[in-house]
Amino acid sequence: MPESQAQESETAPNPGAGDTFDITIREVPELVVAFEYSERHADELPQWLPGAMSRVYEAANAHGGIASTHHLGYLERDDLPPEPVFIVIYDGNPEHGAMRVEVTAPVTGVEPEAAATNDALLLFPAHSEAFVRLKRSQADPADLGKAYEAVERWVLDQGHAIAAPPREVYFTDFMGAAPHEEVCDIAWPIAPAKR
Repeated sequence: MPESQAQESETAPNPGAGDTFDITIREVPELVVAFEYSERHADELPQWLPGAMSRVYEAANAHGGIASTHHLGYLERDDLPPEPVFIVIYDGNPEHGAMRVEVTAPVTGVEPEAAATNDALLLFPAHSEAFVRLKRSQADPADLGKAYEAVERWVLDQGHAIAAPPREVYFTDFMGAAPHEEVCDIAWPIAPAKR
């Protein structure tokens, strides 16, 4: 799969905290993903997500193999071994009740046409997304909202439009990570700024 190219980068303040967010735009290639979705309240997520990730991991492996950071160049990190990738999409605001949550895992070796005929697979179109990379110390549930808000605000301030629901892109063992280690990206798919 082609690597993405960072187009823009800017530091945005993290209100109420001493650090800032480095927000960048990247190109994400078309992806075939295994998926599971459910309508969930925010307080149900800690119990549901691990099981959903496990089931999606098995489904991805049954359809060619789960993609790793090695397969997705925009997630590869220097000097670190390849690790499985999960994308969790939140369609709705957890403050307002139940929302649709999709747990997905990119699949390797599957042609895009397969997603049209296989109920276990979806096709994510190629897209641009604004994102911020978080360390484990920044990714506690109580702090994630600040990152979502910072990226969304930055996107709109730059004149871009939000093109799809936001997502968390996981590329390492989140629970086993040390506080200083990078664990996930908070990303918003975007449409280009109108000039």
